[in-house]
Amino acid sequence: MPWRILAIGHTATALPDHPEIAWSREPARSCDGIALFDGALPPQAVSPLLPLAAFGSMPTAVTPDFAAPQVSAETLDAMLVAFSQIHQRAGWDMNQNHSSLDLTILRLSHGRAQPLEARRSPRTASTLLYPLLHGRAGIDDMQLRPALERLASLDLLERRFAARLLTCPACSGARMAAFEACTACGSANLMEEPILHHYRCGFQDGESRFLHGLDLICPKCNQELRHFGVDYGRPGSMLRCRACQQVMNEPQPSFHCLDCQTVSRGDEVPPVDCFHYRLTERGIAAAQSGVLPAHAGAEAETAFPRTFTLKAFDLLVREQALVAQRYDRPMTVGRIRIGNLTALRQQQDPSGSSPGSSTIRLFSQILVEALRETDFVAVPRDGLILVAMPETDTAQAGIVFDRIRAAAARHLATAVTLDCEALPAARSTELLDALAS
Repeated sequence: MPWRILAIGHTATALPDHPEIAWSREPARSCDGIALFDGALPPQAVSPLLPLAAFGSMPTAVTPDFAAPQVSAETLDAMLVAFSQIHQRAGWDMNQNHSSLDLTILRLSHGRAQPLEARRSPRTASTLLYPLLHGRAGIDDMQLRPALERLASLDLLERRFAARLLTCPACSGARMAAFEACTACGSANLMEEPILHHYRCGFQDGESRFLHGLDLICPKCNQELRHFGVDYGRPGSMLRCRACQQVMNEPQPSFHCLDCQTVSRGDEVPPVDCFHYRLTERGIAAAQSGVLPAHAGAEAETAFPRTFTLKAFDLLVREQALVAQRYDRPMTVGRIRIGNLTALRQQQDPSGSSPGSSTIRLFSQILVEALRETDFVAVPRDGLILVAMPETDTAQAGIVFDRIRAAAARHLATAVTLDCEALPAARSTELLDALAS
């Protein structure tokens, strides 16, 4: 059976015959791959999972799976070999356009047997793109980082540091022009000038304050400064704003967003760490099965209003621990680990939904109901839940854990293995340091 190849581009009318290829020009029909000509881009109507080949001038907005400068029988043979390897590795319907960006990312990486390497580029607002994903139909570069971080939190992707970006607080873009600004009015119209010190009266200021034509006249005592080292000295330099005449020792670092034109001070521009990613064993399994695992604790994150990132949780715990120590009050940090999470995910729900999702969702509801309004939560890793419990000692925390276990045994059809540990505030910092490392 011949390969059904969708041809996109102006030279598609002069394609050579190939015994194993049936050319198509209708994006709405299913196909086995796409051939782009003279810089053409894949249509949005096709699945981003389909293999891409590019002939002639290369498209700048997408990275093809195969590229050749011209079309010939030899290059078409090589294209089919590359496409065949992708299809054999995938084992799923390439024309299926997943509504889930997460699953599309996993399957693109697994089908191409490539990690998701980040590359700096001015072509995107984020100034950082992933060539394997960039330009694929339905994939927005600005939506990639949250999706990639979500997959990493599920242990489907492994991270490796790539770059630290400074992002605009208004549009989240990273095309930021840095400049030095006046600390008073924000103008970039600054000048550096030497400081003059009049020895006789002790007055010192910028040289521009002393200049009267070609002469140097002290603004304080109106004496002329004739001889350097005798009448005056130059102890250093200073910055002056030409717009408002403000004098400063150091300018204010500022940034001008080239996309939305917002001007921000340096302390208003948040740094964002970006990473390279590669599939873990769990990520490969999810790509092959087409089912994303439920995030144990994700439902608690949405249902319980006092859920924080690990960094914020760490800061809050340390602050609460200092208050507890100062006033000799109890505080406990609980660690709850779901021991049989993998087994839960391997069990199919009667509804046919994702494995174990209903059990995990119900357990999260039980957890939320057991917590108080003064408690707060973090879910730093899949299957690990941290609970900070002010005004609670370890014995009282143990009672809370027993109540959670009893409710899980009473309401869940599938047993959930819980490993619970209660740490006093003094020992909780060791746990948080280990998780942050």
